[in-house]
Amino acid sequence: YVAAIFFASLRSYFKHQDNPKYNALGASGATSAMLFVYIIILPVSMFYDFIPAFLFGLLYLWYEHMQSKRGRSGIAHDAHFYGALFGLVVILVLVPESGPLCVEQIEAYITQKIGG
Repeated sequence: YVAAIFFASLRSYFKHQDNPKYNALGASGATSAMLFVYIIILPVSMFYDFIPAFLFGLLYLWYEHMQSKRGRSGIAHDAHFYGALFGLVVILVLVPESGPLCVEQIEAYITQKIGG
């Protein structure tokens, strides 16, 4: 968790290092990392009772990336994005079998939805 806070804040820190009013350190990037660890382990669990976790994760990454490019919100969207990537990398490195198991679960889910 602490490593995720650090990693998620790096891009923001270097991007805004000359702006003394910008705060780049926070827990939201680490929370994103933990969310993506969960998504890899349980990719077809349902979020909000209607969206599978893997789809929520894809939409989340897209949204955070787009909001980071826009800038103007005062929210560290880049920290959320890089925290999520950190979580993905860490779980795949520490538990290598989680990647193939994740893909198998997603394939089975899609097959079930398409097949009936």
